[in-house]
Amino acid sequence: MKFATWFKRAMIFLVLFFAIDYAISEVMLKGLNKYFGLHSESDMFINGSSMAMAGFDKTNLEHSLHKKIAFYTRTGVSLQDRSAMLHHYFDASTAQTDIAVFEVNPMLFSKKFTAANVYMLFLPFIDEPSMSDFVRSNTDAKEFWVRKIVRCSRYNTDMIALAIKGYTKNYENQKNLVLDLNALQGLKSEANTVEVELDPQKIKLFKDCVVLMQQHCKKVVLVNMPVFDTKLKTFKTDEYQKYLEVVQQVASGSGQTHFLDLSQPNIIENPDYFSDPLHLNASGQVQVTNAMTQFMEKNNL
Repeated sequence: MKFATWFKRAMIFLVLFFAIDYAISEVMLKGLNKYFGLHSESDMFINGSSMAMAGFDKTNLEHSLHKKIAFYTRTGVSLQDRSAMLHHYFDASTAQTDIAVFEVNPMLFSKKFTAANVYMLFLPFIDEPSMSDFVRSNTDAKEFWVRKIVRCSRYNTDMIALAIKGYTKNYENQKNLVLDLNALQGLKSEANTVEVELDPQKIKLFKDCVVLMQQHCKKVVLVNMPVFDTKLKTFKTDEYQKYLEVVQQVASGSGQTHFLDLSQPNIIENPDYFSDPLHLNASGQVQVTNAMTQFMEKNNL
């Protein structure tokens, strides 16, 4: 009798636990889908790393261009991760997207990974086939099934914050820090010393990403994000030019693809536009968003 009572209570607890777990995770997943624009019919799609996340104000772009925009950008993602993001987005999309905007930067073709355990950024989408395979390839069996069964274990504080932003539709850069030029004096001694890697496998993957976007979108825009001038000059000049040539060559290979270089003097030479040498602050976001809007209008996009 006691065992029967214990078993009944255990079953009630498990039912309540998984019901609450499912309900909370569904609320958060819906918020993330809203934030990234997944499972939506969008006119324009932006894919990138934290540089694009800090650089573009989705809400401002939507109002200026009169387009519904999906904003699938994540911090710390490599080109491999972004390839997985593209497949995920297009698998989840309900219709063809008119324009794809794809961020490029001098670290794009590097063999190095910008952050460890990036797969954790995509745990909320583990039930979708394209992301399930991606997460499975980056985890052991135990972790994979724990994430599958206990749905709230897929979310950390960053995920929760983005889910809330999805409901509030807040895409503004919150950083108001500006660069201290005195603190950057050391970078001047590193001028023309930092390697810009051009790994052939990464270049091939990049070309595959562009082909994928061309298959699903009418137009593709490759956007070179701004890097503060002192930092930009640390890259080896000839290698940086080769990086640009690769991107421009891919863009010129099809009338369907355009290239926008946002490393413009009025942006990259102003320390008031950057929170750190690689990322824009709120003021810089305004400038880059305006530059993007002008480019789109000038090219009838």
